[in-house]
Amino acid sequence: MGKVRDWMNNNSAVVTVAAVVLLLVALSAIIWQNSGSNRGGGRIENIYFYDMGSGQLFSGKASGIPPITAESGGEGVRAYVYGCGDCSETNRYIAYLEKNTPEAKAAMEKMQNPDANNPEGQAPEEYDPMITQGVLVRAVEGGQWVPMYSEMGQKITGALEGKCAAGTRLVPCLPGR
Repeated sequence: MGKVRDWMNNNSAVVTVAAVVLLLVALSAIIWQNSGSNRGGGRIENIYFYDMGSGQLFSGKASGIPPITAESGGEGVRAYVYGCGDCSETNRYIAYLEKNTPEAKAAMEKMQNPDANNPEGQAPEEYDPMITQGVLVRAVEGGQWVPMYSEMGQKITGALEGKCAAGTRLVPCLPGR
């Protein structure tokens, strides 16, 4: 394990590029899934959001691009919820929160809702880098919103290790599952 960590420390640029590529692939999959291209039975309909005013989780459409309007009328941000073994209320926790800058949100909405010049409803050919540059994350306990793809953002999103007892599997949780 020490050799791997040393290699990662000595090759931080390679590790960063690899992490960004993986995150871009994941983001592309989310956008593809939410765009309606995936009509299979495994489509995610609802995800968790977090009401910044009340501190409560609530369910919202997976197509919602945070920030959204929370049930209280305040700001709602995406909540990444995980469970140790299962998603029962006693086993789950909020790993981190996510929202977008206004520019990133506009770029994502443009991808989800192509303009009238594109009646086929196909996603734009060009990828807007603002989509990934404007994704912000924060720990649920508080702190500053930071770019997801920054070093601090990677620490926040990577803090899942060690949350569950040895031998217990970490599982992503969705409303109603």
